[in-house]
Amino acid sequence: MFSLNKKGYTLIELVVFIVVAGIILPASYVAFLSAFNQFSTPDYAIKARFYADRKISEFTRYPYTHSSLSVVDETAYDRIPNSDYNGDEVYYYWKWKIKYIDPDNIDPDTGTFKELPNDNIPMPNYKSITVTIKVPDATEYVVPAMIVNRPK
Repeated sequence: MFSLNKKGYTLIELVVFIVVAGIILPASYVAFLSAFNQFSTPDYAIKARFYADRKISEFTRYPYTHSSLSVVDETAYDRIPNSDYNGDEVYYYWKWKIKYIDPDNIDPDTGTFKELPNDNIPMPNYKSITVTIKVPDATEYVVPAMIVNRPK
C-alpha cells in the first residue's frame, strides 16, 4: 500500500530548485569574479613605482652636468612605451621635472627639499628629479629623487 511518509523530492521541487539555482549562481559568480579581479591583477602602485624607477635610472646614468639632466619644467604626460598589459591597451603615462634644490632646505628626516626657481641662480650641486606616473584608473603616483654633483 501507499505510505504517508514521503522520502525524496517531487519533480516540481527539483525543477524549482534548478531554476532558482540557475538565477542565483550566475549572479553570485559575476559578483565574486569582479571582486576577485581587483586582487588578482598586478597592483597599479607597484607598476607605477617600477616605471618611475626606470625613468629615474635613465636620468641618473649620466654625469651631473650632462644635457639630459638640464633643468626642465614639468613635461606633458607621455605614454610609457610597452606599458600595455597583455595587449589590452591599458597604458601608463609619465611626466617629469628636473629642478635645482636649495641645499640649506633639505630635511634629512623626511627627505623633503625646497626647489629653486630656474632664473639667475648659480649652479648648485643638488638637483631633484620628480617623476609622476598616471595609472589606467587616472591615479597619479609621484616619485621624487635627488642627485648630487660629486667632487672628483
